[in-house]
Amino acid sequence: MVGEMIRLAIASSGKPTKEVARDWNYSDDALYAAMNDARPIPRQARSKLAKLNLLGCMAVAAEATGIIKLFGYLKVDRHIQNILQLVLKEGREADEAIKALPQILINKNNPSDLTDDDRRVLLVAGKEISDRINSDFNLLAEIDAKYDLNLMST
Repeated sequence: MVGEMIRLAIASSGKPTKEVARDWNYSDDALYAAMNDARPIPRQARSKLAKLNLLGCMAVAAEATGIIKLFGYLKVDRHIQNILQLVLKEGREADEAIKALPQILINKNNPSDLTDDDRRVLLVAGKEISDRINSDFNLLAEIDAKYDLNLMST
């Protein structure tokens, strides 16, 4: 998954992989191995990849944390309007899940205060919030690539 994100980030840069490797002073082999998930992103290349574009930043974050659910590349129709609709849907679902939290969390200060139902509601809210954040990242990555905004340099 991370390798595919690296490949897409470099492709979105408009430069061939060999040129990117040369610009970063890395061997083609090291970059291709990372793109094929055969090795991690070279340590010194992480900041350069993260600054390349938002998709590169997501790849570095996903590899560093292992949290694909939050930073992963969504395999959906990448048309901006489609992703925008997904963001709106995920936002509605997260907002709905969050609405139940104030009542559930009243006088609950530690895990032993939670009932099984409380825990279930909190887990659902966490999942929905994560889905919303991931769809937001994917929308920003698509907008960044399509309109060449270079969001990671600002």
